Amino acid sequence: MSVLIKQRRFILTDLKWLIPNPTSQPNSGLTAFRQAYGKGDLFSVYLRFSMSDGYSGAWDKAKIYALVEEMEERLPNPGEKLVITAGGTLVAEAKVISDGTELI
Repeated sequence: MSVLIKQRRFILTDLKWLIPNPTSQPNSGLTAFRQAYGKGDLFSVYLRFSMSDGYSGAWDKAKIYALVEEMEERLPNPGEKLVITAGGTLVAEAKVISDGTELI
């Protein structure tokens, strides 16, 4: 019996929250678009939040995946920004610091 192993691309980001009360949950399914392409570029994303060592505010980092494998190419490259949205509300800017892949 063979086991299929897939790789999924993700990006590691620094978050700048645009709303007064960001989530306190460790992960979330939201939508996003590449800042350079605007709202017409909207796609679904999954975020795993974390905090910098010694940081005591809201989540300041996120590992972000495209929810659908075919949308992975829309994840921006290091140095670019992804705008995180919930419905029509802009909730955060995510500046990409690095990217990678992991086996699923």
